[in-house]
Amino acid sequence: MRLAIIILSLAAITVCLVHIRRGEDDAAREIQQLRSQQISLRRALWDMDSGISRLIARGTLRRQAGKLTAVRLVPAGEAPRLIVVDEDADLTQAGHNNP
Repeated sequence: MRLAIIILSLAAITVCLVHIRRGEDDAAREIQQLRSQQISLRRALWDMDSGISRLIARGTLRRQAGKLTAVRLVPAGEAPRLIVVDEDADLTQAGHNNP
């Protein structure tokens, strides 16, 4: 009788250990997947950051904004001026006609 209890106890311990190790393997696999995803997200973030820094590099931002808007950008140190644009006027020329 004692031998049966010992054998059953050892079997139960073995089943618990197998279950715990399977959980550890699943957790390790998930950690590896998350690390891989983290690396790819960091690469994407680096690419976006370098793209943004290229856009805001000295002069580039001014050129891009000049292409998109009709308003002339005021250089640093100058007082801003009000620009009145006729609604019927060609907006691409409105910023260049201003003194």
